[in-house]
Amino acid sequence: MIVKMTKQTTMAQVMLHLEQGDPLDDLGLKYPLHGKKNILCDVAGKVEKVGRGPNGWFVTVKKPNGNYRSYSEKKLVRF
Repeated sequence: MIVKMTKQTTMAQVMLHLEQGDPLDDLGLKYPLHGKKNILCDVAGKVEKVGRGPNGWFVTVKKPNGNYRSYSEKKLVRF
């Protein structure tokens, strides 16, 4: 996990430092509703997997209700 985040910290740097079991609640990340709408939802849960695919970095998160969700680094937004 990144020790100190600043406004200059990019999402790629955040993705490089994520490890399995890290909580995402305190990072202030948001993601478009259903991956394509203009409504942003909070990203909450614990990291299960971080990887790089043909479309860039992604993170798989286990939500508090037990469901899994994958998020693309290209669409994640920090607030």
